[in-house]
Amino acid sequence: MKIGIKTDCDFTRAVGVDNYTLYLVRALMNQEHRLTFYQFKKTSPLKGTHNHYFRQPLPLPFYRNFASLTHNLCYSSQDIVHFPCPGLDYLIKPKTAVVMNVHDLLPLIYPHYFPKQARIFFRYFLPKYLKAADALITSSESAANDICRFFPSTKKKIHLVYNYIPTKKREILIEKKPYVLYLGTIQKKKNIRNILKAFSILKSKGFPHQLILAGKIDNFALEDEIKHLKIEKDVIYKGYITEVEKEELLKNTSLFLWPSLYEGFGYPLLEAMAHGAPIITSNNSSMKEVCHDSGLLVDPYNPHEIAEAAEEILSSQIVRNELIEKGIKRSKDYSEKRMTDDLLKVYRSITR
Repeated sequence: MKIGIKTDCDFTRAVGVDNYTLYLVRALMNQEHRLTFYQFKKTSPLKGTHNHYFRQPLPLPFYRNFASLTHNLCYSSQDIVHFPCPGLDYLIKPKTAVVMNVHDLLPLIYPHYFPKQARIFFRYFLPKYLKAADALITSSESAANDICRFFPSTKKKIHLVYNYIPTKKREILIEKKPYVLYLGTIQKKKNIRNILKAFSILKSKGFPHQLILAGKIDNFALEDEIKHLKIEKDVIYKGYITEVEKEELLKNTSLFLWPSLYEGFGYPLLEAMAHGAPIITSNNSSMKEVCHDSGLLVDPYNPHEIAEAAEEILSSQIVRNELIEKGIKRSKDYSEKRMTDDLLKVYRSITR
């Protein structure tokens, strides 16, 4: 099958949607399909793929949308064109089937966390793209329900295709190091403020653990929050970390603390489970769906409840071992084969 993928991902530092696209491409390459990347940025191509570079648009608001309206002729040479991010950059629909991912509707659910441009896109542009696509893919039942709630006419187009992380041999440690880990972007919608408050409560009860934060800071006054809670000596900010560093942190942590306000899926949860990290996450959106009973689920708006769950895990080796065992088993449900099989079913259903 000839598959076109529209992406401007940087696969050397893949996070979020870039990470999803990288795993998507690897899964399709293992099935020996012919892949073509359509992109503006001349990023490092992956071996075994073809690349079609569009002319770089001017750095003006929404200019890329207008500059790419004539791309339908390029796309028509494919059997399928897959857009891993919401957005279809053509004026006339190409003579091929079109698939588009909708990972979440955060700018509609929590508009106050997003800039005006993102809110405009999701409110006025996204509905047109949803209507134009032949199939819509999302990674959780929670996200699928949100899409149906905001856009009821899309119900018959939505397909649930779970994400995965690559299978490989991982070292599982029972004896952990005395730190709590958060992995991801440092921003308000990730609930960093309540994570810090919960950790402060934990320290007030005499726990010796440190808090390690790994990820890029995005519009969040991290130092001010830490100073306000007087936990400067116990919080370590790592910034962006490599894959090797991430694996070391995950397998050694006593607790993976990830009570985000909302997630369309949540790759870090899968990674934490696969590396044998005990998890605390939120009891809403996709997080309870991904973790199920493999982590302690809490109200993300209640730092005292988060701290109590952390105390339960850090105080009991039995609780930690149980969560580690369940997490490893749960992570195996999200396999490359499952994703590929489900994805190809969607492709075939719209190319007949």
